[in-house]
Amino acid sequence: MGFLTRDKFNPMHYGEVFHIWTHLMGSKGCIGKFQMLSNHVEDKDLKKFIEDIIENMIKPEIKELDEFLKENGIELPPCSQEKPEVEFESIPKGARMEDKEAAYCVYNDLTKNLVNCSQIIGLSIRTDISKIFLDHHQDIARYGSKLLKLMKDKEWLEKPPLHITDNY
Repeated sequence: MGFLTRDKFNPMHYGEVFHIWTHLMGSKGCIGKFQMLSNHVEDKDLKKFIEDIIENMIKPEIKELDEFLKENGIELPPCSQEKPEVEFESIPKGARMEDKEAAYCVYNDLTKNLVNCSQIIGLSIRTDISKIFLDHHQDIARYGSKLLKLMKDKEWLEKPPLHITDNY
């Protein structure tokens, strides 16, 4: 069992490296994407939510994973360019995204990242990696819950059709 002790002195396996690096690359891409979405959002609550998730979830996660990969001798994925803030009115009406569409884009990314974190937790043999991604999973779930409530409050949530059979 020696290979499972003193994690930070043991090398990462290929699956851990690949999945963490890929997750980090996606998180870096989310900053620019969410900044762009924020420019398209008219609803002040959604705009505030998007700005909050960038500053208080995504950027700290990126910083932590950048440091973690550096400590483990892994080359970092490139950063995407941050997007400038623009006035909502300067985006032509036909090119604007609706608030509901922007909320669904963010929600979709959150759900994909929950799955990514779960996958990394499941494949990791290093407990430090599992701990990092368990913390990230909890943060994403917390923000997903907040966004779901916001979408319900704004009546943006589209309920899927119920599948009811007479077999009961």
